[in-house]
Amino acid sequence: MYMAGFNGVKMNKIGFTGTRKGMTLDQKKSFEDIVSQCLFDQFHHGDCLGADSDAHEIIRKKKTIKIHVWPPLNNINRAYCGYEDDVSIIHNVQGYLVRNKKIVDSTKMLIACPAEPSEILRSGTWSTIRYAYKKKKQIVIIFPNGSKKFVSEGKEII
Repeated sequence: MYMAGFNGVKMNKIGFTGTRKGMTLDQKKSFEDIVSQCLFDQFHHGDCLGADSDAHEIIRKKKTIKIHVWPPLNNINRAYCGYEDDVSIIHNVQGYLVRNKKIVDSTKMLIACPAEPSEILRSGTWSTIRYAYKKKKQIVIIFPNGSKKFVSEGKEII
């Protein structure tokens, strides 16, 4: 992936985390803008209702992208993405925290769409962001108003 703010570093695997409330219209627009600027061939998400399924539908339009679906063990909020297409690879179900770490560990960059405009505790989305930060991954946080924060190797960049 080549994106302004990341000094031309190629990212071929992008992970995603987001709120079960779904992306706001501003988040969807910013997400579409970001992925349209990226060169990548894999997209990983957690298969929950809301932002994961929103992102899946947007990425599915890019026919050359393989989508890795990491379903949660708890089916209550599961979106069941990927069963209707030939671009998805469905992984074994896992607990939320284990699954979220697998998404981060399997990718070079994380795009996050939280429901809140600032970090909170006891949130799967923010927990995943913190883990990616600890692992010094490239991170793009898209806030509900569509504004973005870029983090590279643990440092915020403009």
